Amino acid sequence: MNTPELRFSKSSVTVGKGLRSYSSEVSVSRVVNDAAFAGAEAAMVNLACSSTVICSVPASVTIPANSSSVNFQVTGLELGNTTITASANGYNSPAQDLAVSVVKPALKFSGPGNTTVGGKANFSVRLTTPGATYPNNQTAISPITVNITSSAPAVATVPDILTIALGNTGSNTGQLTGVAAGTTTLTASGPDLQTATSSVITVNP
Repeated sequence: MNTPELRFSKSSVTVGKGLRSYSSEVSVSRVVNDAAFAGAEAAMVNLACSSTVICSVPASVTIPANSSSVNFQVTGLELGNTTITASANGYNSPAQDLAVSVVKPALKFSGPGNTTVGGKANFSVRLTTPGATYPNNQTAISPITVNITSSAPAVATVPDILTIALGNTGSNTGQLTGVAAGTTTLTASGPDLQTATSSVITVNP
């Protein structure tokens, strides 16, 4: 039998800064003659980001006995591009390293709808990762603060901030309160986040 080699399940992965990739998005497998190889013994695979400033990965993962692959997650630390390498005793390293892009997560509004003076309308803000295979399934590695503003606070007010919690897949809810008849829009922003603006909201008398 030829020497088995390691192989990543994909050639590249995109991760948001401050986020961790979806748990089932990336794996490393053992392969012989281009076919998956479920070895009788477990294999410990060492992983490393070429730039530890841009991303992080577990120092090692183990392919279980009688299995051909194991999943792992990539954490985005700073904006930029790098690669991930893999090695294991008795295995050739992947012919192609895993390319990593860490990008700014984008903010998106859901709601709020129109309301009345003194009325309230719920809305949510979600993080999504442009270019990712699972853009809505990456999780926060620490709390992320999102600033919320109303273009016409005399018409409607909103909470100053929403916090996306550690481990959350990127959403939180807030409430708009109608103050006076008119229109407004909401803006969500934050450091290293792509800003979002809501649709026009009407506050009726």
